[in-house]
Amino acid sequence: MIFIKANENTRKQMSSVFIDGFYEEISFINKDKNKLINGFAHMFILDTFYLALDNKQVIGIAGINKNNLPTVILKKKELIKHFGLFKGLLAYYKLNNEFTKKIYPFPLNDKIGVLEFISVKEENRLQGVAFNLINFIIKESAYKQFILEVYETNTKALNLYQKLGFQQFQTDNAFLYLKKSKLTP
Repeated sequence: MIFIKANENTRKQMSSVFIDGFYEEISFINKDKNKLINGFAHMFILDTFYLALDNKQVIGIAGINKNNLPTVILKKKELIKHFGLFKGLLAYYKLNNEFTKKIYPFPLNDKIGVLEFISVKEENRLQGVAFNLINFIIKESAYKQFILEVYETNTKALNLYQKLGFQQFQTDNAFLYLKKSKLTP
């Protein structure tokens, strides 16, 4: 397994991993995974994403948000093109605030990186992909502290993040917020 920054050539594979991880949350738009993959491939701000690759295939993704700048941008025209007028607009208005205009219930600064859209291909789960990808990001980035959000019901992810040393510091509705400080040598 190797880790790289995202690039234009990885966009569709990133979307496939994203759909594997977030299918339940976005399947209201369309049940066809291939349509979802094509419809959401446009949204990634590539220089904010790290990827885990195995045999040149993207098997894991994670974005890192700095100062509340988005890691994805939904384009209304793209969503309408792929899902039709009604479903495209529904997707845009339902997901845009959550994805693009996320406001965290705590202050951010340039020393804090917020990990977002962490996802692993279904067939590669429970193989250490997310664990190693997050560790790589923490090691490689200049941030001093890392924060992530997780649904309180997502116990598998919560256990992984706690295993990585993240500790809960805040709750907001159904979300738990966890943080970890970077150890300096």
